[in-house]
Amino acid sequence: MCRAAPCPDPISLNHAICGNNNITYPSTCHLRRATCFLGQSIGVQHYGSCAALNKYSLDTDEAEENYI
Repeated sequence: MCRAAPCPDPISLNHAICGNNNITYPSTCHLRRATCFLGQSIGVQHYGSCAALNKYSLDTDEAEENYI
């Protein structure tokens, strides 16, 4: 059963988490809710915005930011 109550708003973007689906979640709560509602596992790729790591990648010309 998925959490019925909404996740609290994060105090800052310092709590952002990049899921292994390349979507930035505001907090671990938001990532867990997405995992539950989508019915599939979403792992943590790294802490922080997904775009933060992509900005320094040599494989991409433009970093695309995806936020929930």
